[in-house]
Amino acid sequence: MKIGDYVRYREWREGDSPLEETPFWKRGWGQTGIIIELGDWKIGSLFWPGEMAIIWTGEYFTEVCTRDIEVISNLSSTNFLQTFFDNRAICKESVVKYN
Repeated sequence: MKIGDYVRYREWREGDSPLEETPFWKRGWGQTGIIIELGDWKIGSLFWPGEMAIIWTGEYFTEVCTRDIEVISNLSSTNFLQTFFDNRAICKESVVKYN
């Protein structure tokens, strides 16, 4: 997996942090998006080198653990990135608004 891959994060399951106690940017369960950054996963005192990815869902950025994502599309074989952003741009619900 690499920057630019289109991925899906697994669904929430028993044993995960409760949604209401999880920061918004870490609620990636069930989301799909494009990897824009890879790094180290840190939760409290836990540290897993190379296990963090930031994905862009087309609406917001979400931090996810790489061990729990599946690659849907590898951009080296398709022009998925351009198609992804073109499709998001024509959907007014996906437009990012700044105050």
